[in-house]
Amino acid sequence: MPNGILKLMKIDNYSHVLEGLNNAKERVGSMAALARLANVDPTNLTRWMTGARSPSLKVLSEILDVIGARIVFPEDVDADFSQDLAEKTEEIRRLRQELEKKAEEKFILEGRLRAYKEMMEEYRERLEAKENPAGAGKGEYGER
Repeated sequence: MPNGILKLMKIDNYSHVLEGLNNAKERVGSMAALARLANVDPTNLTRWMTGARSPSLKVLSEILDVIGARIVFPEDVDADFSQDLAEKTEEIRRLRQELEKKAEEKFILEGRLRAYKEMMEEYRERLEAKENPAGAGKGEYGER
């Protein structure tokens, strides 16, 4: 039996939905951000998540859509989620490519930065050499 199904069996649906909402809140950064995405009042969302109030089924459905959650009923076990999986797999592939491209760009920029630092250090050394030719007036440790 998959872990997800075992997890659902261990806790009640209400707690599971609250856990999912809390995870979504963490992913988007804050309760206010989640409320904005779900197009609901932040105060109401807080009340729903603390159990002080309950959202309507319509509002809950809209929130679950926004966070990409699915409710799976027993008859859905044989349902074909291949389209969802294909879309998510394609998104993961695209994001990996984007990440690889960004890593390459970072590598190039870090190389340029090292080269610029070396050039600046050489320039600084040449300027110091011009100001103090052949170490004139310097002691053993370059001090006057």
